[in-house]
Order: sequence, then structure tokens, then C-alpha cells
Amino acid sequence: MKTELAPSVAWVEHVLPDASSCERWLEDSKKISSSLGLSKRELFALIVLATVRQHHEPSSPWLIGYDPKGTEPNDGYVCNMSSCVFVENKLVPRMEKREVLNAIKDTYRKYAAKGESYGGGRALVIYCNAGTEGHAIEISQLHDEIASECPFDQVYVMHAIKQDRLLTFALTEHFPSNGLALVRLHPPTGALCVVHSTLVFA
Repeated sequence: MKTELAPSVAWVEHVLPDASSCERWLEDSKKISSSLGLSKRELFALIVLATVRQHHEPSSPWLIGYDPKGTEPNDGYVCNMSSCVFVENKLVPRMEKREVLNAIKDTYRKYAAKGESYGGGRALVIYCNAGTEGHAIEISQLHDEIASECPFDQVYVMHAIKQDRLLTFALTEHFPSNGLALVRLHPPTGALCVVHSTLVFA
């Protein structure tokens, strides 16, 4: 059976109970349940994507979803009444020894090499949990490398920016266009607020 939830509900019910440590829950690859076969990081990527899409298309609610019978790779989707975006989620871990940009580019290359049969109809989200304290990652080179050849419909890099007591997540698009959204999280409620966005959706 498909599961479809509002972003804040997904956070409160499935992520918040274990989110006392940002690093721990983001790198926990364990599936949430047999019916919701996503890790907390994969679910959170959907929560951020749905929040940003909702910001740009406020007239139609965006939900996050998972279908256990979906085709692989199956990291869930975001949807409204007229559109559905399937997602493939990958991690650059906190203990990554490579330079951050190279690790991100290597991750993209690895999964892009699987071709259209793997990436077609999906958005790739690379979550970077390495070396991002207090600033955004300068990764325009990834957009330049992809150019116009990409098996995925969209390519994003997401990471946290910790500033004093605030926790803001940066979502950078590298294909098909180039843009940035900053999403601020209120952990107790799961409320997310888009404080800046230059993303463009067709």
C-alpha cells in the first residue's frame, strides 16, 4: 500500500523521535519500517523537496510518498494533484576523506554511469554531511561538468548549514538549471520555511 504524508507529519511521526543528533539520524541507513522502506535521510530529502515545490506552487499541496511496489531504485517520491517526482538519494558521509567537491562529483559520476535505465524519470539528491559547517559548498563545477548530458531529470546537492542555533538546509540544483534554495527547519514541529530560492520548475 502506498504511503503519502504531508511533510511536517512525516517529520514528526518518523524522524523527530531519533533526531536529537543531526549526524546520527542523517547517516543511519536503517529502513523506518517494513511498510515505509526509506531511511530517515531519504525521507528528509523528500520532506525538503516537497517543501520547496510547495513554496513555488502554493495552490496545490505537495506530499511525500513511498510505494513498496515501486521499481528500483525506490527512494520515494513527492507529488501534488498533477505532478510526481521520483527520487534517488545518495550520501557523502561525515567521515568522508576525499575533498568534498571531489566526493560529490565522484558520487554523481558513479550513478550517472548506470545510464538512462537507472536515472530516467528520477531526481538525484546527493546529501553531503561532510565539512559544511557554517557555509554553503561551492560546487558550481558539478553543473559545468554535467552540461546537457545527464540520465537524471534533475540533480541536487543538499547539506546543512549550522549557524548559531539555527539549522538551515541548502538545496542546490545542478541540472537541468542552476539554482539554490535555503530551507530553515524548526526541529520540534518539523516546520520548514523557504527563506531563499532561485530554483525554477518546469
